[in-house]
Amino acid sequence: MWNFIRKGVARLNNYINKEIGVSPDNLELLAKEVTRFLHSPERLDMLKAYEYYNDNQDILRHKRTMINEDGDIEEVTNVKNYKVIDNMYATHVDKKVSYLTGNKFAIKTDNDAYTDVLDEYFDLRLRNKIKMVCGDMVKCGVGYLHPYYKDNELKFKRFKPYEVKVYYADDEKEEIDFFFRHYTNRVYTNRVYTRGYNEEFVEYVDVYTKEGVKTYKYVNNHLLPTGEEEKSYLSFSDGSNMKWKKFPLLVFRYNEDEQVLLNRIKSLQDGINLITSTFENNMLEDARDTILVVENFDGTNPGELRHNLSTYGTIQIRNTEGGSGGVSTLKLEINSENYKIILEQFKKALIKGMKSVDVEDLKSGTPNQMNIQSMFSEIDQDATNMENEMLKTLDDMLWFIDIDIALKGQGNFENEKVNIIFNRDMLQDETSIIDNTVKLIGLVSDETLLAQIPFIDDPAAENDRVKKQREEEQPEEFKMGYGGNDKDKVEDDEE
Repeated sequence: MWNFIRKGVARLNNYINKEIGVSPDNLELLAKEVTRFLHSPERLDMLKAYEYYNDNQDILRHKRTMINEDGDIEEVTNVKNYKVIDNMYATHVDKKVSYLTGNKFAIKTDNDAYTDVLDEYFDLRLRNKIKMVCGDMVKCGVGYLHPYYKDNELKFKRFKPYEVKVYYADDEKEEIDFFFRHYTNRVYTNRVYTRGYNEEFVEYVDVYTKEGVKTYKYVNNHLLPTGEEEKSYLSFSDGSNMKWKKFPLLVFRYNEDEQVLLNRIKSLQDGINLITSTFENNMLEDARDTILVVENFDGTNPGELRHNLSTYGTIQIRNTEGGSGGVSTLKLEINSENYKIILEQFKKALIKGMKSVDVEDLKSGTPNQMNIQSMFSEIDQDATNMENEMLKTLDDMLWFIDIDIALKGQGNFENEKVNIIFNRDMLQDETSIIDNTVKLIGLVSDETLLAQIPFIDDPAAENDRVKKQREEEQPEEFKMGYGGNDKDKVEDDEE
């Protein structure tokens, strides 16, 4: 009987505490997920990365402190407190993004018609958006583009990484189940009792599923329906709707762990700011901030002394029977070399931690191509990993573009192979490269050699131009066949 009771209790406990997975239809659980996401360490790290990039760094909240009589630390407000930001983090974020996507990437296919169509899709606007997403990758570890239709045209919307939470159907994060986007809109409401418009900020949550998009208001940790119906991804003028076979979200990852790069070097960036600020504070100490040694002062207390000195710049002193009065100062000598050495070490460590490069070292001497490649090895290695991640996602982007091309009746290119080639922005010793290329003439095809020359973007087109130029520069007799047409040459030979 006791076994029967225990089994019944176990079944009841399983029913009461049954695990329920998060789904886009369960608004109660989904609201909890939104709240948790807004306060999650991952999202806060992303926000901090954007703040640091935009010069809002912890040094701005730095306070100068001292140990008081009780042995506790307290803020000192009557001394200089300069807050200097040397934003090396932003500098090297831009450098990494520009290195990979600063130059126009090439799109090559075996079908010229397909290449022409893709060039129209990958216009300057879309290429710049991809560059911005690359910046999201470096700063936040991940970037997002959402394919959607506006005025019957396929477009790609960039979502900020700290707005999006993705739920995957598998552990390898290859199949998306659904995702939501939290954002804030500024609206104006007409309040009768105030006789005017009030500005308000309303929080919204868009939930994206395989079927479409549904919008909710996020109020007091709850999701409230807006009354709008679920929007389809593809709507046509005849009233019909379609949905994508693939989930309409392109995920660009910095690496497989979606690492926030700032976490790796934040202490170094803070150290650089603090060292620079402390050095400026110490260098700008003047006579009214240094330690004063006063003998036979005709005053009441040190505070009055400081006040008189700051206000009038003078001190009244007197001679007494015990000795003459006087004022002297104690100053600390600032050794700038110590600051310089520590600062250089911090900067080198930051550059290494970000897997970037410092081109200042190239300004001394005459570096050759091998030296340049050695200096660029870390940023180049990191760019290779980023490029591999981006190529996988760009391949998914091409799937949406191919569908759009087919819907417009411009052809079926779904099985065409596409090569996307990133033109990395590495410094090059062009003279050395050209000299080595010239030595290979006759051993390697002209088109292959032309591809090695830095200032040539399209080797095939350049090869055609070279052939045409050679034909135009040939003497007329060579074009006609050694001094005349071929018929005259044959008759002369027969004679």
